Amino acid sequence: MKEDHRRRNGRRHSRRRRKQKKLKMLLLIVGSLGLAIGAGACVAAVWSRNTKLLLLGGVYGACGSMLLFIRWVLLRLEAYVNSRRRRSRPVPFAMPASADSASSGAASGYGAERPAEGAAGSNGERGMVLPMVLVLLALLIGVTVEAQLTAHRALRQARRNLLLTRLRLAAEDGAWQGVRLLAEDESPSFDHAGEAWTRPVETLSPDGIRTRTVILDEDRCFDLNNLARTAGIGAEYGAPRTAAALLTLCGQADAASQVQSILTHAQRNGPLLSWADLLRLPGFSKQMFGAEGTGGGGPYDVPPGACLTVVPVEADRGLPVNVNTAHPNVLLALLGAERRSAVQRLVERRRQQPFQSLGEVADALAWPALRSGRFPLEVRSAFFAVCATAGAEGLSRQVRAVVQRHAQGRMTVLRWAQD
Repeated sequence: MKEDHRRRNGRRHSRRRRKQKKLKMLLLIVGSLGLAIGAGACVAAVWSRNTKLLLLGGVYGACGSMLLFIRWVLLRLEAYVNSRRRRSRPVPFAMPASADSASSGAASGYGAERPAEGAAGSNGERGMVLPMVLVLLALLIGVTVEAQLTAHRALRQARRNLLLTRLRLAAEDGAWQGVRLLAEDESPSFDHAGEAWTRPVETLSPDGIRTRTVILDEDRCFDLNNLARTAGIGAEYGAPRTAAALLTLCGQADAASQVQSILTHAQRNGPLLSWADLLRLPGFSKQMFGAEGTGGGGPYDVPPGACLTVVPVEADRGLPVNVNTAHPNVLLALLGAERRSAVQRLVERRRQQPFQSLGEVADALAWPALRSGRFPLEVRSAFFAVCATAGAEGLSRQVRAVVQRHAQGRMTVLRWAQD
């Protein structure tokens, strides 16, 4: 009876120990997995600046740490119980071993030593389980982190593309708003620098997109495509001479060769379509059209980009310049550098009150020849550049449109470009 009871207790104790080992191994694996996934998610969140992913990583890490703490508590509790049992168990009196007792012990199964090889093999097999589990755990963590990073990058790219599409649509709406503002001009018979369309228009949508629309008067500058138009400008004030004089006033030392390159391009390929066509020609570069002048200072120290333009329109006659908005350098190049005092009087007069007809210009300068139409001057503008920029979250999109306004207020889009 006692032997049967002892065997049943031994089997129950063995089952309980096996269950405890499985529970501790399960806590170790799941806790380590949660802790590793949480650490990887936190690293990915810091790299991608994602608050939600950082919170998820913190939850994973907290759960893994809790499971590992529970395993540590179980281990400490088991060690404490074992130590109490060892202290309360009586120490048997050591009898000298004899052959009979050894043989009887071996026969009964108590006191017999287990084979060393079997124990070593069992321990070796148990010892290989943890490294294999850790290797698989590391692989699983790597796959999980890579999947999270890939999904996050794909999500960021999709959000970026969606935002760029919204910015493009907002910029297009801003450009059309500028076109409508030009069409609704209350005084289309003459244009000046104090009109409503000359001021930038800024809007902020409910979704945080800021749009800025700027309208530039293209007739304030000299159109380089006038070099491809042979009629409409008098022989004394021809387009090549005007362009060379204007480039010289803007500080260009080799104005003659620059004009010749434009003429050669016009003979071979026709008029220029954009600034990009001009920058491909010899003698022209982006530095020429920057914000800095030649360094002399004063109202005449401006880069060529402030006095020149490219209007992509087919015309037999040269496009005139608006007296009310033209730069003084443009007026000097058209009227002649010897008439600097007349140009200064003209600029002072239009600052006080804009000209409403060429007759007023002729009367103000006491120059009746201006009424003859030999000079490419006008008091109204027909060509404009509408630039609309939409930006949000560090991204931006721009739309640039070159439009023509006819006498009846009808608008024609000559060029529509997006960046």
